[in-house]
Amino acid sequence: MPDVWITYPDAHRDNGIADGASDINACQSSCCDDMQCTSIDWVNHAASGQQCWRHHGVPLDEITAQSGITHYELRRSVVGWWMEYPNTDANGGTATTQTNLTSCKSWCALHGEKCNSIDWNPNASAGQKCSYHKYTDELTTVQNVTYYVLVRGMDGHCGK
Repeated sequence: MPDVWITYPDAHRDNGIADGASDINACQSSCCDDMQCTSIDWVNHAASGQQCWRHHGVPLDEITAQSGITHYELRRSVVGWWMEYPNTDANGGTATTQTNLTSCKSWCALHGEKCNSIDWNPNASAGQKCSYHKYTDELTTVQNVTYYVLVRGMDGHCGK
């Protein structure tokens, strides 16, 4: 099932980022390609380069009425999946307080601005079992540690 756009005619959300897309399809594709994008505003009557406005993260601004603007909320069909690398550790992670693998993965998924992968060491002491990484440079072999990479929304459809 591809991603879904929820349409709000004659409405918008403040604090968007101008995208420069030349038509609604390009605007939506640009949002789909940006994993932080959660919605767009399309201003049909605006000047070129000022029609598409992207919004990131959890919406903090209310959707408000505005004639001539259409607000679209993106509902992604594929949030992501985990690639698993047993007996592998990524150097330089930052420890979190998560105490089980499920909560470690959930924490990473909810903190995408700083987490793309985790190391899970069930034998480590409390506060050291789960480490997160934004970027990973070097992997090493370490028994009983599993390295997980979160692959976000790469289903190849994105509303098409």
